Amino acid sequence: MHTPFAAGSVSFRSYPTAGLGPAETIEELRAQAALAVAHGFDGVMTSEHHGGFAGYLPNPLQLAGFLLDAMEDGWAAPCPLLLPLRPAALVAEETAWLAARFPGRVGLGVAAGALAVDFEIMGVPMDGLTARFAAGLDLVASALRGEAAGPLAADPRSPRVANIRSRC
Repeated sequence: MHTPFAAGSVSFRSYPTAGLGPAETIEELRAQAALAVAHGFDGVMTSEHHGGFAGYLPNPLQLAGFLLDAMEDGWAAPCPLLLPLRPAALVAEETAWLAARFPGRVGLGVAAGALAVDFEIMGVPMDGLTARFAAGLDLVASALRGEAAGPLAADPRSPRVANIRSRC
């Protein structure tokens, strides 16, 4: 098994099937992930969009946890997770805790986002998007390397995860 995003690692991109309800969608994606890893894929990636954008779900990090739980081995990564739509410290904490549950099996890919409807639904302006993305990326990357500063670094229970593979 390869680690997330390692050279030679081959991933399966997982998209929800149209026409299924939420519970059925989750079970279908879990079954597909388990099947993909059982047949030679190293990991599974999930993508984010909002408002029912075809083939995407609003919670790729949560979905990665659902998929990891369904696979005997293999890695999972939200890729991309739209970083400016949520607090960067929360992304770092949630990713680190997921990696504490599934060591060596969690990756993270982030993007700035580009669809206006994603930002409208979340009530987040698109103004200053590049600067907000860069600042969030710096915070997430440093926190996941175990180099967080300030109050984020002061939490003695927070996992210090240096082995999360990430891409932008």
